[in-house]
Amino acid sequence: MQIAQWTIAVLMIALSLYIGVGQWWAIYSIPKKLNAQGQPRNYSMIPLIGGLFGTIGCLVAPSPFINRFWWVPPVIDPGCVLLFGCLAVFGSIAGIKRLLGVRSE
Repeated sequence: MQIAQWTIAVLMIALSLYIGVGQWWAIYSIPKKLNAQGQPRNYSMIPLIGGLFGTIGCLVAPSPFINRFWWVPPVIDPGCVLLFGCLAVFGSIAGIKRLLGVRSE
C-alpha cells in the first residue's frame, strides 16, 4: 500500500513542480516575444491546478514529515499565490471604494 501512496505522491508533486516552473517561465519569457502585429505577447495563468496537485501529493504521502508541507505547493505556484493574492487585494480595494461611495471613471 505504501508503494502506491509514494508513487501517487511523487507523481503529483512532480506534476505540480512542472506546472509551477512552467508558469514562472512563461510569465517571464512570453512577454518578451512579439506576436504577428509586433506587440508583446500575453500569458494567461492556469489557476489552482499546480498548487492543488502538489497539496494532494503532500497529503497522500505516507510520511508525516511531507504531510506537514502541504501548504508549500500553493505558495510556489503563481496560479495560486499571484492570482488569488491580486484578487484579494483588488477585491478589497473595490469593496472599500464601494463602502466609501467612491466612483471610478
